[in-house]
Amino acid sequence: MAIFTNADIYDGDYGEWRFQKNGNKIFYPCGKAIYLEEICDDLESGDIYLKLRCDYQGKPKRAFISRGELTDISTMRELSKKGFTINRKSYDIFVDVILLQEEIFENDGVPNTNVFSNLGWIEVPDGNGGYKLCYRLDKLIGNRNGSYYGQYDVAPLGSYKIWRTMVEEDVVGHPVLELVLIAALSAVVNGLISPVTNGENPIIHLNYGSSSGKSTAAILAASTAGRPFDGTTTRNDADGNAKIFHSVYQSWGATDNAMVATQAGNRGVVTILNELGKSQTKNMTRLIFDISEGSDKKRLTPSLKTRISESFTTTFISTGESSLIDKCETKLEGLNVRVMEICEPITDSAEHSNRIKEVCRKNNGIAARKLAKHIINNGGVNYVLPIYRKWQQSLSQTMDATTNKERFIEKFAALFMATAEISTKALGIAFDVRGLQNFLLNYDKANGNDRNVALQAYTKVLEEIRINLNSFHTPENADNPPRGRVYGKVCRCKNKSFNGKYVDEEFLIRSSFLEKILKKYGFPNKETCLRAWDEAKLLSRDKDRFTRSRQIDANSPKEDVYVLLTFKDENQDFKKKTPLAFLSSEDDYKHIDSLLSDGASKGGADDVDSMANP
Repeated sequence: MAIFTNADIYDGDYGEWRFQKNGNKIFYPCGKAIYLEEICDDLESGDIYLKLRCDYQGKPKRAFISRGELTDISTMRELSKKGFTINRKSYDIFVDVILLQEEIFENDGVPNTNVFSNLGWIEVPDGNGGYKLCYRLDKLIGNRNGSYYGQYDVAPLGSYKIWRTMVEEDVVGHPVLELVLIAALSAVVNGLISPVTNGENPIIHLNYGSSSGKSTAAILAASTAGRPFDGTTTRNDADGNAKIFHSVYQSWGATDNAMVATQAGNRGVVTILNELGKSQTKNMTRLIFDISEGSDKKRLTPSLKTRISESFTTTFISTGESSLIDKCETKLEGLNVRVMEICEPITDSAEHSNRIKEVCRKNNGIAARKLAKHIINNGGVNYVLPIYRKWQQSLSQTMDATTNKERFIEKFAALFMATAEISTKALGIAFDVRGLQNFLLNYDKANGNDRNVALQAYTKVLEEIRINLNSFHTPENADNPPRGRVYGKVCRCKNKSFNGKYVDEEFLIRSSFLEKILKKYGFPNKETCLRAWDEAKLLSRDKDRFTRSRQIDANSPKEDVYVLLTFKDENQDFKKKTPLAFLSSEDDYKHIDSLLSDGASKGGADDVDSMANP
């Protein structure tokens, strides 16, 4: 449909023709000519964008706007900032000039350009009624044209050969560094197969003291997809305009909402969260669940209509000098299957760290695209998923039985092993695949049972009893019983047995004390813990209830109390035992796996006063 207007571009200006009474027409300019350079199709939203150009003081200036912005006169202000000559009187003429050029593009058969603003995997129309798998970084990878106009600095920089040589010399053979690099690349794999797996985002938290190589590992991880730098940087974009860019190397210092919102639409590019100490969040429980589950919260548009939330699938690499799990006041069972914490030195020396950082800052943004291209060329999901399933089955048969073993395999181990196998072929790097497998096996063997938060709660209750012995009746204070509030009684045992084991001590605990401790540390509700302790044979109880009727105070009637047990161990003193040393054998764990999925409290943990002085 033809546009009927007097607007036009003439002699280097845009304006309109006005007809005189004598039939002549005169061109009235409004400003420097504004040209339509490209019409762009947004592959993600289907919206149309326009790339405009004008000359300002002898230099070309460009702007990228949504076509819908032509209907909003406030666009005039934004374009004026960039050097476009537009005012209220000329705005309608400017719009008509753009529409006329759109018509010329259509008549001349000029194709639209594909653009996108998110990162990672996407299926785009192939022009034949089907769809083609592509991967989004600064360009569209997968034999389709497309340009990125988002905010992340993910253009390739430097030499892949230099980066690969550094990896071969300074990363391969260093278990934690190799794991971190594979975890970063696993974002590419996870973004592709998540619809048919658990769909969650693994979180690797590097937890050690200063100068241990945490930041070096984070920079290495970020270099797989883009430039690693703190904060933001300003440089000219492809059109020569100054633009603020963000890095996938981010900080825990952002607000919780911003941290989740900035991930929306990410389908396979690693995210770094550096320096946990910068976080102002007191209870990290909800944030960990949010980033692990990969769902941006539904928000309201300015017109108060609900915007559809955008999910994200990636892998998070986190660093800090303290434990991420310890920052979670609410100790839900799901936390320990969402976070893999590594607490050990990472690099060998300052020189080792500097070599890695120097190369990564100058050579980056190439590995993820090479991995994605290899996956596309070999069949996409149909190539990756069988490798993932193979490792899932193999690891399930190999790994020791620990709490939530299968979830650890599904979310971490199988994903990382599949990534290592595929990356070895895609990147031409001889990753130590078997060494990685042994690392994961040993990690789960050492940490698997720590995922049982009810057992952690049992240990914490015993620790609090030790701290507050002045509020318990004990053999030591029999002649000088506690004054004020009494929480229970400690009984030493000599020849008492329980389920074939000799009991060392019985802890008779009143319900108020137990509930206060569980709330203080954010553990699951009392019933959930009691069921787990009973299954682990750590609780002496009557057949029909979790309590026993015992006497706490002298000359007082018996009352219902909880009786926790510890057992004799000739090789260890009770006070020196590790949190899980109270369990006498591996068999004590076997019946706990499924107990904690129901009834976990989601309530927060309120600060309570010290229980040593009630």
